[in-house]
Amino acid sequence: EAIPDTVLHASKAWVDPFVGFRGRYNLNDQLYLTGRGDIGGFGVSSESAWNVYGALGIDLSPRTCVELGYRYYQVDYERGALDYDVATKGPFIGVRIDY
Repeated sequence: EAIPDTVLHASKAWVDPFVGFRGRYNLNDQLYLTGRGDIGGFGVSSESAWNVYGALGIDLSPRTCVELGYRYYQVDYERGALDYDVATKGPFIGVRIDY
């Protein structure tokens, strides 16, 4: 399908209920496995939305860590002319600094 010469921009905000989990398992003093997941929407605003995330992390200091993992996020929202059915997935590397 060809991309039109004119692209329309719009914004839409909505609120959905979510339920989920988060966990961490320490492999040793520095290495850990972490995971989280949630599911939401339930037809309140979006039909469905869900997210899963897993990573191997290393604590560099008491307030800094690096994580290497994978995330999958999907949302299905449709109201009026807006049909937003998107899945985003892939590996990531992240740094977290707690203040």
